[in-house]
Amino acid sequence: MRQPALSFLWSLLPLLLLGLIRPPESLCAVPMNNDPKGFQNISWGTALATRQDLAVIRSGTHITEYRMKDENMTFAGAVMTSILYVAFDDQFARVTIRYQGESVHKQVLRFLENRHGVIQRIPG
Repeated sequence: MRQPALSFLWSLLPLLLLGLIRPPESLCAVPMNNDPKGFQNISWGTALATRQDLAVIRSGTHITEYRMKDENMTFAGAVMTSILYVAFDDQFARVTIRYQGESVHKQVLRFLENRHGVIQRIPG
């Protein structure tokens, strides 16, 4: 029983080494055109807790989620379900945008690709 398992591992060794030498394409970054350095005129790293236009939605030890108090829920010319501004240790780090529908999805992708460059689509 031990011999087949050992030979199987030896047969996988070249594949593992190849993966270490040359990472898969999905791990390679694609350069972004026109990097906005933030979202909706809020720079990445900004302290969100001091902003009067944001309301806390959820707060944890390191992560706090905010929403705009009087925000027009649109992005890329389409209506969004929600737009959350996420801070890590009170530094603006991420935006989570939710929407519904295939047509809205296509509109958002078209907007992002026109503004920031073609998105590399990877199967799966």
